[in-house]
Amino acid sequence: SGKLGITSGITLDGTINPDFSQVESDAFQVQVNQRFPVFFSEKRPFFMEGMGTFNTVHGNNMRTPVHTRRIVDPIWGSKLTGTAGKVTFGVLNALDDRPQNVGDRPGITDRNKLTTVGRATYALRRSDYIGAIVTDTEHAGRRNFVIGGDLSLRPSEAQSLAVMFLSSRTSLDGDVGANFRSPAEDNTSGAAAAATYSYETRRFWSTTQFEHYDRDFQMDTAFYSRTGFTNAWSFAEVNFYPKSTWLQRVHPFLFGKIGHDEIQGGGEDFVNTGIGFNFTRQGYFEIAHSRGNETWRGQHFKAGEDIHLFGRAQAVRWLNFYAGFNHGPSTYYDDVNPFQGKSDSVFLGVTVQPNQHITQSIEANTVRFYRADTGVRVYGVDIVNSRTSYQFDKHFLIRFLAQFDSSAKRVLTDLLASYELVPGT
Repeated sequence: SGKLGITSGITLDGTINPDFSQVESDAFQVQVNQRFPVFFSEKRPFFMEGMGTFNTVHGNNMRTPVHTRRIVDPIWGSKLTGTAGKVTFGVLNALDDRPQNVGDRPGITDRNKLTTVGRATYALRRSDYIGAIVTDTEHAGRRNFVIGGDLSLRPSEAQSLAVMFLSSRTSLDGDVGANFRSPAEDNTSGAAAAATYSYETRRFWSTTQFEHYDRDFQMDTAFYSRTGFTNAWSFAEVNFYPKSTWLQRVHPFLFGKIGHDEIQGGGEDFVNTGIGFNFTRQGYFEIAHSRGNETWRGQHFKAGEDIHLFGRAQAVRWLNFYAGFNHGPSTYYDDVNPFQGKSDSVFLGVTVQPNQHITQSIEANTVRFYRADTGVRVYGVDIVNSRTSYQFDKHFLIRFLAQFDSSAKRVLTDLLASYELVPGT
């Protein structure tokens, strides 16, 4: 890997056959009975640095338009980022040796995938900007091309408006398409759009968002939950500031959502109401109740949480913790025989740092799912992630990870020793 400063504002990064063996493993997450894909963040240094340039305005459905974890094993990669006047830009290229097989096409796992991303923003007044993005992926005769734009405005100190639009086209050459699709399905196109308006003052905060994704929209570089839906949601809270030495803020809130899922064949609605309390020592406590309905495989199911509890605090200088509990209706997302259930989940985390050298953190999550009609337990999952770091001095660090996933019957350990000749580089 290498870095070249072309000018004071433009940098070129490059890598050939990079070795990411020093990157620690992902923390385990609950992956049983998930309706939407589980997100794992990027940890490889080459892809992490400067990736803020490629962010765009997006709604809740899309986590990021450029999720570089889609590039599994790069043979080479290049990244050009910089600014020129009011323009900020970035261009990312990578050739992947072990790409994901989008579309479940047979016999193409040994074919490389080329990914290209271009992004630019033009600064308006203050923090306002207008931007554009282009992505292109080519793999074994399949090409996915996406072009779009976004706009972020602050009409006043209290108001903000963000808009995004994307258009995709996915095509297959005749040979590849004929293997698993009819000729009419070799080319698909779709659009996605989101608009968000927020109003925030010291007393009041509200946000309203609209999203739409065509069922044939595809963006190979992005991480998003689903397509083929339209929904709108709104959130509002009111802040009160008691004259207290330990209670800093009280804020009741209300959230509501309504939408239609074209692929699952039905509507969805959701209402969540609760109240939060902010205390000294970074303390926070929240209690909420939610109720809603969702559609899965043409059937309607109850969703929400009868009770949601969450709290966190910096108890003392060296001890930080959080914990939560959820109980309520849930769906068993089987493609053939889905059914209504109830679930309980408990999660907690503790971080201890008794001195400047050692840091110990432990996170645990447990989920139990029961059939609603019989009360019989369908599954249980226990996740534990432990992370121990010891910093001998500013140069030398040792880190040990221990992780457990009961559903996969898996234990994973990582040991990392790092010595930095020049700290901070």
